[in-house]
Amino acid sequence: MPLLVVVDDPERDGAVRTLGPLGADDPVRVVEADDLLRVLEELPSLSKLRAVRKLAEELDRLDRTGIAGLSVKGLGTEHLYGTRLPGSPRWSELQGLVPDARGSWREVLESFGYEVERLKRRGYLARHEGRPVAVVWPLNDPAAFARLDHEGRPPEGLLVNDCIHEGASYGLLASGARLRRFRAQPQQGSAVSSYLELDAASLAADHRPLLGLLSPAYLAGDGFEGLMREAAAFGAELRERLDRSIREDVLPPLGLELGRWAEGEGRDLSDDETRGERR
Repeated sequence: MPLLVVVDDPERDGAVRTLGPLGADDPVRVVEADDLLRVLEELPSLSKLRAVRKLAEELDRLDRTGIAGLSVKGLGTEHLYGTRLPGSPRWSELQGLVPDARGSWREVLESFGYEVERLKRRGYLARHEGRPVAVVWPLNDPAAFARLDHEGRPPEGLLVNDCIHEGASYGLLASGARLRRFRAQPQQGSAVSSYLELDAASLAADHRPLLGLLSPAYLAGDGFEGLMREAAAFGAELRERLDRSIREDVLPPLGLELGRWAEGEGRDLSDDETRGERR
C-alpha cells in the first residue's frame, strides 16, 4: 500500500522531509510544506495509480536536496547547472536575462521577447526576430511528458518531427510554468533521449538565473551549444587529468610496493599465479 511519511525539517523553516510513496527505498526528500500541500490537494480527483505516480513525480521535482525546479538528462548535469555554471562568467549574463514571469509557459517565453503563434497542425511556434526557434506542445499534466499516445507514440518523438517540419532547433513540452527542452537534431545520440527541464514556479531565487537558458541568447543564438561545448571540454580535461594522475601518482608507488612485497616473499611478479593473487 502506498505510504507517504512526512515530518518537519529541523534545518529549514517551512519545509518538511518526506519518505515514499513508492517504497522504503525511496530517497528522503526535503520540500516546502506549502508546495507539498498544493500537490496533495490535487490528488483526490485522480485515480489511485495516477495519484501515486503524480505524487512521486512532484516530490522528485520539488526536492530541495537537489535543485528544485530542475530536471536534467543528457543535456548537462546537475553539477553543471548547480555548481560550475553559477561559478562561471556566464552566471552574471544569465542573471541579467531572468524574467519576472512565474505563471504559464507562454508568459515565460513572451517575457523573453519571443513571438508565440499557434500552428495549424498542433501546438505553437516560438519565433525570435521572425526566425523559428522552438515548437511548443502544451500539456495539461506534466505526467504526460512521458505518456504514450493512443497509438503508442511518445510525445517527444512527435514533437521533434514537428520541429524539423517547422525548421526549429528546439522542442518544448510545457505544462504550467514547466518547460522540458529537447534538441531537434543533436550532433550525437537520439533527440528524445536527453532533455533539460526548468520550472519557473519552483526554482529558488538563487537558481532562477537558470531560466536564462530559455532566452533567445541561448536558444536562438549559440549560447546553449557553447555551454555544452564547454561542458564537454571540461569533462574531457577532467578525464585526462584523472588518467595522468593515475599513471604518474598512483601506478609508480604501487609498482614499487609490489616489487618490495615480491622481494620480501621471494616471489616472481612475472609468474601468472603470483600476479593473479595480487589482483
